[in-house]
Amino acid sequence: MVESRRYDLRRLAGLTCGVIAAFTRASGYEFKYNVVLGLVSIACTLTFYLSLDELSAGDSIAISNSYFVITLGVSYIFLKEKHHPVVIILAIASLGGVFLVARPTFLFGDDGIKADPNQNRALGVALSVASAFFAAGRFITGRQLKDKVHLSQMMTSVCIQALFAFPTYAYITDQGWYIPCMYDWGRLIASVLSCALSSYIMALALQLERAGPVSMVYTSLIVFSFILEIVLLKTVPQVTSVIGALLVLLGSIGTILVQLKFPPE
Repeated sequence: MVESRRYDLRRLAGLTCGVIAAFTRASGYEFKYNVVLGLVSIACTLTFYLSLDELSAGDSIAISNSYFVITLGVSYIFLKEKHHPVVIILAIASLGGVFLVARPTFLFGDDGIKADPNQNRALGVALSVASAFFAAGRFITGRQLKDKVHLSQMMTSVCIQALFAFPTYAYITDQGWYIPCMYDWGRLIASVLSCALSSYIMALALQLERAGPVSMVYTSLIVFSFILEIVLLKTVPQVTSVIGALLVLLGSIGTILVQLKFPPE
């Protein structure tokens, strides 16, 4: 049984690479980074959704979106991006906002956190942090492909790999399959369209601007997620979460203003 699954996985991996090459017409440098872009995108999504089983939606989104700090550091090392000192200060403020939103137990203790006894908060935090690293890799790889691969090729590569990766994950973990009701289908389709549009716009942004500033502005997702969580899930956020979200929003808006005032050379 194990050998059979390994054989199936090898066949899927080979088929995936062949299909990517055929659809994207990429070779060498472009092909390698196209594959990496798909892998880090899939890993980022998978670890994030797994973290939702162990943490609240707000905490998972907050911790996962700390990727901008990682992106700023890695982009400086590998992409030679120079960041204005004000952006660094804004990043620190945004990181503080993330901690206020997430309220990690090693800083705030357990007071005020209504944890599910069936949830493993440590595992959830680890998965969220892993998602942050993979997200940073997505920004770096997307910027690395600037002017080398068309956006349609990048999105095709990610979608093809996801088409093979997620059913494979379900097969390995014996998740099983079911046919959703019409209401679930609508939510699934809306989610997929939103993710596709978000990925396309982000890839386009990385063609026009450096990875560090783009990742900073993208953290405004935290603010919108809390607004939607309040409206759709009827939750009442803590005061620290509101303050943290405002700090993150300040970092995003401040980064835009800095880029307009001091454009890169």
